[in-house]
Amino acid sequence: MDEAAGLCRSQGAGLQLVTPAVREGTADAAWAWLVAALESSPGAEVTFNDWGLWARAREAGLPLRGVAGRLLSRQRRGPRVAAMLDSASASGAEELRASLWDGPVGLALLSEHGAVGVELDLTPAGIQVPDLPEGVTLRVHAPWVPVTVSLACPWTEDPVRCGRPCLDHPEARLRNEEEPTPLWSRGNALFLRRDDEPTARYLVRLGADRLLWSPEIPG
Repeated sequence: MDEAAGLCRSQGAGLQLVTPAVREGTADAAWAWLVAALESSPGAEVTFNDWGLWARAREAGLPLRGVAGRLLSRQRRGPRVAAMLDSASASGAEELRASLWDGPVGLALLSEHGAVGVELDLTPAGIQVPDLPEGVTLRVHAPWVPVTVSLACPWTEDPVRCGRPCLDHPEARLRNEEEPTPLWSRGNALFLRRDDEPTARYLVRLGADRLLWSPEIPG
């Protein structure tokens, strides 16, 4: 974390720590990274993809600028959602594009956790723009959209000491006869890929303050 923080400072950039979905066996490891990040870069933003880790950080009184990560958004990301739009009513289409941040429960969670931002994926159905509280910004992920993320990894039995063997192999591409859209496998996740890069005008219309673009499949 010290090296990462030093690299960010040398480039005149702030550190952004993105935490994963956490299970009990990896909670302490993720916690150690979080504490080290804030010690190395006070004021760093932390993107949380696990409510439990976020709650632990709040209870410990850590100085947080927390962002609700994309795995918390409850978007409908599967490739079949786009086809469902063809027969959906106007209200049904909004529901297909919706996220957790479109309802009072999600907005209350953002306020309770003091979130400064939320992340959404550019899904095949598009994005339903949430009415976010003042001071909470929207960030958009593309082109890799996570469809499923499992706590069970097919590559290793020890995620804490994982040597990331999946990176030694090309990502697998999966198809079936009922759904021709390919899914790409990396580690313990399946992704679909959007071929179109969102324009600056589209991001402005969404009210997004940044595009989080991954040229390569996350892993």
